[in-house]
Amino acid sequence: MDYRIRRSKAELDSTGFIELGPGRYNGAHWQPGFVFVWSDAFGMAEGILARHVAGYDHLDTNDVHRDVVLRVTAEWRAVARRLPTLSTAEAAAALHLERSYAEPVDAELDAHRAEIAQMLLELAEACEGFCAQSDWVCVLGV
Repeated sequence: MDYRIRRSKAELDSTGFIELGPGRYNGAHWQPGFVFVWSDAFGMAEGILARHVAGYDHLDTNDVHRDVVLRVTAEWRAVARRLPTLSTAEAAAALHLERSYAEPVDAELDAHRAEIAQMLLELAEACEGFCAQSDWVCVLGV
């Protein structure tokens, strides 16, 4: 799986990306200044986000207030630091991963811990930057 954060629309090869950017959703997609994460890869970060955002929807637009965003980014950073030392079950729990697909998710988690940790750190940095620009961060689903 590809855990890279893209920072430009030119880097995208499809529309299967989650978009994150400053401000509330304004009806436009693929905006300059946004970051883009392959939808399946974002699943490794999404459980933490969903835990903090009531009604979070992977397929819809989500406007998240900066207070919530900063709690999410703190948790992303904490999990990223601990990820290398956690057992698979502990890592899945820390990420709040959906357990109905445990076997393939566990294999993916074990194979890509460093990339997942890097993605979490980059997402945290980007979202904290968005909070410096606006009181809101939009997370646009696929």
